[in-house]
Amino acid sequence: MFLLDDVLVYSASDLSTAVGCEFAALRKLDERLGRVPKLEVENAFLDRAARLGNEHEERVLEQYRQRFGAGVVEIGPPTEYTRAALEEQHARTIAALHAGADVVAQAGFFDGRFHGRADFLVREGEVGGRPRYAVVDAKLTRSAKSPAVMQVAAYADQLLRAGIDVAEYTHLHLGDDVVTSHPMADGVAVLREQREQVQHLLDEHRLDDGPVVWGDERYRACLWCDYCAAELEPARDVKLVWGVRSGNRNALRAAGITTIDDLAASTSAIPKIRPATLERLRGQARLQLRQEEAEARACEGAAVVTRTGHAETGHSRAAEGTPAAMPTVFSEVHTVAALEALPAPDAGDIFFDFEGDPMWVDSDRTEWGLEYLFGLVEAGPEERYVTFWAHDRAEEAGALKNFLAYVAQRRAAHPRLHIYHYAAYEQSALRTLAQRHGFGAEEVEGLIADGVLVDLYKTVKDGVRISQRSYSLKKLEPLYMGAQLRDASGVTSGGDSVVAYEEAMATRAAGDDAGYAARLAELADYNRYDCVSTLRLRDWLLEQRDRTHAVLHEAALAVGAVGAGAGPAEPPQTSAIGIPTEPAAAVAQTEPAGPVAAVVDTEPTEETTAQTLARAMLTRTSDPAAPLLAAALEYHRREDEPFWRAHFERLDAPRRDWVDARDVLDVHGARVVEDWSGPEGRRPTRVLELTGSLGTGSVVGAGSEVYCVYRPPVPDGMRVPDGHERATSGARVISRGENADGEDVLVIAEWLARDLAEHDALPVLITPGAPPSAASLWSAIELVAEAVVNPGLEPPPAQAALDVLRRVPPRQRHGGPLPHAAVSVPGLGADVDQVAGGHIGTDHIGADHIGADHISAVTDAMLGADDSYVAVQGPPGTGKTYLGTRVIAALVQRFGWRVGVVAQSHAVVEHFLRGVIEAGVPGAQVGKRGGSVDASIPTDFRPAVEHDPSAPPWVRLDAYQHQEFLERHGSAGAVIGGTAWDFTNRRRFAVGDLDVLVIDEAGQFALANTIAVATAARRLLLLGDPQQLPQVSQGTHDAPVDVSALGWLTEGHATLPPSRGYFLDRTWRLHPELCEAVSTLAYDHQLHSHPRTAQRHLEGLDPGVHVVRVPHRGNVVDSPEESAEVVAQIQALLGKPWTDSAHGDESAGAAEARPLAPADVLVVAAYNAQVQRIRRDLAEAGLEAVRVGTVDKFQGQEAAVVLLSLAASSADDAPRGLGFVLSRNRLNVAISRGKWAAVVIRSPGLTRHLPWDPDELSALGAFITLCSDARERRSRRR
Repeated sequence: MFLLDDVLVYSASDLSTAVGCEFAALRKLDERLGRVPKLEVENAFLDRAARLGNEHEERVLEQYRQRFGAGVVEIGPPTEYTRAALEEQHARTIAALHAGADVVAQAGFFDGRFHGRADFLVREGEVGGRPRYAVVDAKLTRSAKSPAVMQVAAYADQLLRAGIDVAEYTHLHLGDDVVTSHPMADGVAVLREQREQVQHLLDEHRLDDGPVVWGDERYRACLWCDYCAAELEPARDVKLVWGVRSGNRNALRAAGITTIDDLAASTSAIPKIRPATLERLRGQARLQLRQEEAEARACEGAAVVTRTGHAETGHSRAAEGTPAAMPTVFSEVHTVAALEALPAPDAGDIFFDFEGDPMWVDSDRTEWGLEYLFGLVEAGPEERYVTFWAHDRAEEAGALKNFLAYVAQRRAAHPRLHIYHYAAYEQSALRTLAQRHGFGAEEVEGLIADGVLVDLYKTVKDGVRISQRSYSLKKLEPLYMGAQLRDASGVTSGGDSVVAYEEAMATRAAGDDAGYAARLAELADYNRYDCVSTLRLRDWLLEQRDRTHAVLHEAALAVGAVGAGAGPAEPPQTSAIGIPTEPAAAVAQTEPAGPVAAVVDTEPTEETTAQTLARAMLTRTSDPAAPLLAAALEYHRREDEPFWRAHFERLDAPRRDWVDARDVLDVHGARVVEDWSGPEGRRPTRVLELTGSLGTGSVVGAGSEVYCVYRPPVPDGMRVPDGHERATSGARVISRGENADGEDVLVIAEWLARDLAEHDALPVLITPGAPPSAASLWSAIELVAEAVVNPGLEPPPAQAALDVLRRVPPRQRHGGPLPHAAVSVPGLGADVDQVAGGHIGTDHIGADHIGADHISAVTDAMLGADDSYVAVQGPPGTGKTYLGTRVIAALVQRFGWRVGVVAQSHAVVEHFLRGVIEAGVPGAQVGKRGGSVDASIPTDFRPAVEHDPSAPPWVRLDAYQHQEFLERHGSAGAVIGGTAWDFTNRRRFAVGDLDVLVIDEAGQFALANTIAVATAARRLLLLGDPQQLPQVSQGTHDAPVDVSALGWLTEGHATLPPSRGYFLDRTWRLHPELCEAVSTLAYDHQLHSHPRTAQRHLEGLDPGVHVVRVPHRGNVVDSPEESAEVVAQIQALLGKPWTDSAHGDESAGAAEARPLAPADVLVVAAYNAQVQRIRRDLAEAGLEAVRVGTVDKFQGQEAAVVLLSLAASSADDAPRGLGFVLSRNRLNVAISRGKWAAVVIRSPGLTRHLPWDPDELSALGAFITLCSDARERRSRRR
């Protein structure tokens, strides 16, 4: 930023700075105004990044020059920063665009307040004969970041202001030459709101008399940038206390605790901080103050020695012969269980550390980052140092292979060895390397699952309190390294090592072999020291464990002595015992062993069938489906990896990390319903009723298998996995419900593990059970891959899925396009896609309202499909399920087809089967195994309802009756529902057994699973909407096989391309005003309302979206302010005349107004905690009949008015980030539940944020647009 004629001019980077840290932006302004000196920060790592960034931009410019020649217009920087020069540069830029230049480089913009220079403006076609331009910036990163997206959005905004047509997407040209695309409209929406806020912030501050003051509550501080870091120490800010998070700091400051001294001296409770957390932070503050006081005394003592030549008593260790710069560090054990979880030392133990260069790039620039040194020290008196070096990608693969082989050989010799490291990088880097090089994943995951990798940072964090402000390895070393403490010269940090490695490579390139070797030796010394430090830390932790045990033993004896003469006394509490630790024993001074360059000769690892097929896919065929098929072969294993990673993390994670985790119950109360019992010869079980809070979006329910998690001391015989603190047992959910207080209630049957005695311990946590075996799905995908690599099978399996993978239009036997549906779905009624109990959409349709044209078109498309697919995207209220069931009924009844129905859950499948029966298919021709049909009902091929009036109307199938059921009905046709495991089980369905397989909710059905289930049928009918609740994926994949089948076909667009299927563009649910908002948010303006929806009317509330801005601060997952607003808004609406003319008879006159009732209102909350709060407040107001839940419970339901409460005060407060709370898909589902109106209740501070992830930025932009287009509604709270 700079001053121009007394006007403040700012740039895109200034906007990003201000959004991230208002304090930093204002301090920069103060520098410009001369109020404070300029902050000077030296950082060789960032200097290198800037230099490489300039080289990257020049390289991209040269690519454009080579491609367009004279079509590249280079504007160049302004000659001087005057108004005239800036305006002249802006004018030259706009003139070049009007002239139709292919590329404008270094385009300059100036609008009087904003100045910026876009790297490139690239012509992308025309609009009405006028050239259209996309903004492209060169960024030397491996992935797109939001500040860069905001920068190109700022330039797009300048183009729009100048009347230039702008492309739909902006682009970032990354360092690996990948070009990413980002929705322009979303970015500009965020930019404009934030520019208005930032400009007001800067202009207001200019009017102040002096510089911004640290701690001014009017301004947000990020607490981590250089400007904030410079203020923390002088202010003695409470953030200096290790472990204080932003939320903790806000709560402490609200209570008047602003400094480390305040916190150490505090004694009272603090709202919004758990008591245990508060005591932990107080203990940390007091210990840090103790170190400060000791070091102050040491300095005084050193001064006395300097003046008199004599030392006084009571000096710090720095005055007793250790290096003068060595801090006096104190520590105490607070949770001995964390130390007890450390494995027993073994002669084979390894102490491991990586060195890497994140900015290294290979010659083709496809992948960044190189792990150039795998270093380790072996346990034993010699402390042998072993290295695996890598200076290019091939050597990195060799280093990984040799390292894993070394570990395997050493484990064979020392089965109980462990690999110790400090912090999570080593574990994550090994996973990344295995994925990058395509081998070793099973070995790495095995090391993690077996507890071989031990993170000592976690042990320190969970068990020991250190008096330092940081718990980095370097800060802990004064406790145990003694005279070996590293000095401050040479390579002493990770950033230093990156710069040093680049210098080493430059030295080698210059031909200086001796200098190169010396530089590598320096890096090896740094790495070896870290490995040795990790070893010493392990030993020190074991010493503290043993000493703590001794102290506790003495305390127990003392308690016994007191008890003999003076009555009972309380034993010490080992959960927070605060026992001071001792420094490490003297370290032997021996010459370090030299590094060993390890080369392990190993036989090539034998490939699995999947790996062989994947390699063949990528090398032997040019089929566009090949990369996806290759990734699908690994899909299920990679999806399982994050599950097990999270599972083992939950065995150690502190309670704060359990809050609002999906499918995790934080147990608040437990009751034994039935104690251990069971038939002789079988393992006993017991029934528990557990109350607590399930995470938002949890789907755990009756029949789900779960783990019960126990904290120490665990029951005798219950195994605690190596390296972990907690243990688990298995259980199955009997029922899920809620109590009167709105808490979740799970009733579970827990079974007793073998060799475990019956016990009365109760679990503290319920977590998801192990993923089901995917063996049948693997085999099905391998079958398809084999047919692609080795053609010859006739007909080849899953041709329909391969068409989906190739994104080819559905192949019709006549060779033409899909049959045309001339009329947009005339009255298909409500979308009742997914029902798991509760209210169902009421816009049911009669025979006179059947969308015959679409039903006929889709039916004809299926009949004409040449072993291909037909896709149907149905937004809310368009009648997708109605259409699908009628199409299937026609295919079965008129053509005798054999049909399968699959989805993500039994409930969705069974809902579809009911629709098929309602459409006229006899229940005797519809079958399904499992689900809601009681196992006691006979499998006699008669509908279950004939045996039990409350049972479903289809036939219950036994485990392997599917083939017999199909044959029984022969040419009459049949419909069978099931899961992915059913349709990939060759004992149930042979390859190509079915004429068509319907995938319902195909917007949530992964592409990999689509390949697998498609083997059972010749054709696919995909029904769903990828713009509603999305496919959930946890793994990282080499190709996007984790996206949904419909999501893949839409190819990132809001609607399905006409060449690939049918988009149902008429909704019978949404009033036109509400539909317009939903269509803008999620369907690229392609969704429209049926005219009948306009005949509805609610007195006192306009149709469409309304927004109520409710100020609040510090709310995370529940907001009392928003809950009170919800109640007040509902009270203001109830009783208003409501006319639902779109329901029932065609004639508008047939509908009569009636008072709006509680059942006509639906409340959606972002988090379960807010659901519970709103329910309590509604109950107190006598409004229990109002439905309240998260979007996960309401997909398929509807109401006249829907209210949405987002709860979180700001993005920093929002668990899972803005990407969750402002998810476009979740907002779409929430708002589209309404027939007449939606009321969004939100904090104004929620959008004052710049997310790091571009997808979150896009979600934020869509939400800002939604709110800016909405009607502002005043608060109804008193």
